[in-house]
Amino acid sequence: MERITEKIYKSYLLEEIKLFSKYLYPIVGVGILAGILVIYVSYYMKLEREIVNITYQNSLKKHQILELKKEISVLSSPERVKDIAEKDLNMIPINYDNIKFIEKGN
Repeated sequence: MERITEKIYKSYLLEEIKLFSKYLYPIVGVGILAGILVIYVSYYMKLEREIVNITYQNSLKKHQILELKKEISVLSSPERVKDIAEKDLNMIPINYDNIKFIEKGN
């Protein structure tokens, strides 16, 4: 009787192994594809973060450029230059009535 149950058990075990091996390759394949997908998604998310960071830095630089252009226009305004020339350099404005222009002769 033990011999029969042993044969039945071995037969059952062989059937289980065949069933397991039948589904082993698809399960492993799905696992490998899932792993590849996880790696791809993590790489894509890293690139997305870098793009967002670079875009943010770009907008900051554009804002700085606008601020600097505004500062340049304020610093180079004729009124400011005239005020500095008169106050700091003791220059006087030109009186065009006192200037004689010489014309080039033929």
